[in-house]
Amino acid sequence: MAATTHGLGVIVSWNFRHLANVRREADFNRVNSLSGYPPVRIVSPPEVVYEE
Repeated sequence: MAATTHGLGVIVSWNFRHLANVRREADFNRVNSLSGYPPVRIVSPPEVVYEE
């Protein structure tokens, strides 16, 4: 996953069926952990909080 190798901590996606779901996030992070990478959060746009 490009986010992992580029050090991004969050992926924002509307794709609930294939990407932005809890099971998929757990699967990605299991592989990241086994490969020595930090976890990545996968969230929908409404979950993103903007600070001013």
